[in-house]
Amino acid sequence: MSETALRTLIVDDEPIARARLQALCREIADAVRVVGEASNGVEALARIRVDQPDLVLLDIAMPDLDGLQVAAALAEMNAPPEVVFCTAYPSHALEAFEVAAVDYLLKPINRERFAQAVGKAARLRACDAPPLPRSSDWLDHLWVPHREAMIRIDIRDVNRIEAEGDYVRLVTPQASYLLHETMAHLEERLDPDRFSRIRRSMIVRTDLLGTAVHLGSGVWNVSLTDGPLVRVGPTYWKALKSKLKSGPG
Repeated sequence: MSETALRTLIVDDEPIARARLQALCREIADAVRVVGEASNGVEALARIRVDQPDLVLLDIAMPDLDGLQVAAALAEMNAPPEVVFCTAYPSHALEAFEVAAVDYLLKPINRERFAQAVGKAARLRACDAPPLPRSSDWLDHLWVPHREAMIRIDIRDVNRIEAEGDYVRLVTPQASYLLHETMAHLEERLDPDRFSRIRRSMIVRTDLLGTAVHLGSGVWNVSLTDGPLVRVGPTYWKALKSKLKSGPG
């Protein structure tokens, strides 16, 4: 076993899930060394304070404290461990970002994805630079479900966000992705200098705003550099007006 292996704590309320993670860890024993297990959030925090692991493999749905609450508590520590969520639920990706998770793995966990997540944690742990804050004022990335994995989408690559029922669609130049999230919650975490809400069902990247066209009776359309004219919701026109690259004064 390598001396540089990450000291790892497994946290899951299901024995079968813990056994599966143990097996995955054994397959990359040069990268991880399991130092213990916990079956709920309260036990996990106690073990973390004593064992001081480098990495926590953390379930979300657990009794007492769930995984998100555990990760939020870890974020208050001076030198918190890295966190990789291992969960059956794809709908908590935004919350995972908010507690600065390294990765977000969906059960049943794929061997290759597991090794990639551990690799990310190892690179962060080995970095000589001062640690980054565990959270930030504005989102800079999102984890979204894609096929059987979670993938990271950088916010700078998102052109617009469109509401679709209980989901939002993140549109990038290459593809689009569905995320179980509300427009209101997402808008709260987006930098208002970089993104603009132009109607109830759409948020666009501000630098893609083009020319506004007045259709009369207070009705406006705005052009997007990556698409056609879009109707502006009357509630959002006043805030949008000052952000336009060109248009009415």
